[in-house]
Amino acid sequence: MLKQEREKLRDTDPFTILEYIKSSIEILMNMKMEEQKPTKSAGKNTFKAANGSDDDLISIGSSV
Repeated sequence: MLKQEREKLRDTDPFTILEYIKSSIEILMNMKMEEQKPTKSAGKNTFKAANGSDDDLISIGSSV
């Protein structure tokens, strides 16, 4: 199985492989940015924790 994949990679254009890696990294970066996207809550910018829980909220700005 690994030999077949290795042969397939050898036959594939290196530029195509690099483009695939680049697009995969961009997808992961976009997912991370969406995860850290601030939400407006009562006049404050609030950042949710990576796991989506409210345990680790970070608030920026003045409280109302």
